[in-house]
Amino acid sequence: EMKVMSLESAQAYVNGFRNAEDSERKVLWLRFDISILEKDSDDFFSVKTLEYNGEYSLYDFQKRRFVQAGEIVERNRTYKVQSKAKFRSAIMNYSYRYGLGSLNKLTKSVSLSKLQDKEEFVRVENVSNINQVIQLIELMNQRGIRYQVNALLKQYRIGQSTLLLKYQGREEGLKKFLQGLRNQTLESGHMIKLDKSGKVIGLEKVEQS
Repeated sequence: EMKVMSLESAQAYVNGFRNAEDSERKVLWLRFDISILEKDSDDFFSVKTLEYNGEYSLYDFQKRRFVQAGEIVERNRTYKVQSKAKFRSAIMNYSYRYGLGSLNKLTKSVSLSKLQDKEEFVRVENVSNINQVIQLIELMNQRGIRYQVNALLKQYRIGQSTLLLKYQGREEGLKKFLQGLRNQTLESGHMIKLDKSGKVIGLEKVEQS
């Protein structure tokens, strides 16, 4: 399995720019997660077939949000294993080509990232501490990659807090994203509940059996 540096490492790299002027420039970070599995092997003919599948994500550091993420189409590739060194080299070369092949899908996304974000406010009820809100925001941002949704804390108060959701695309996508949070459980043991409007989130404590 091939993976590039973590988001935290990439952020540290950007923060390490020589001066503030550089750090304010628009930076897009493209990540590939590629898995390589052996699907078939013929030792007599020294042939191996590998299965490639993976995901990509594009992160905008200036806006601090994911622009787009998605799956890369699964591919199978057969190799004649002449030597271990040549075999490793062939795998490495194709892995780069396999990942970069998804760049055509990103052209439109980069253009869309220049568009103004749409905004929606969501009320969070039954809040007893800030950690619950932080866990909710982390979950929303993790799941929001697919729908290009980014959650920010607008106002915190015990009992009720307000989140600002920035998103691109159609409102239907935002609604689908919010509905997907229903009955998800936070690390604090609170289950996410939504009202009929989908714009009010309640945190319900799950009783341990």
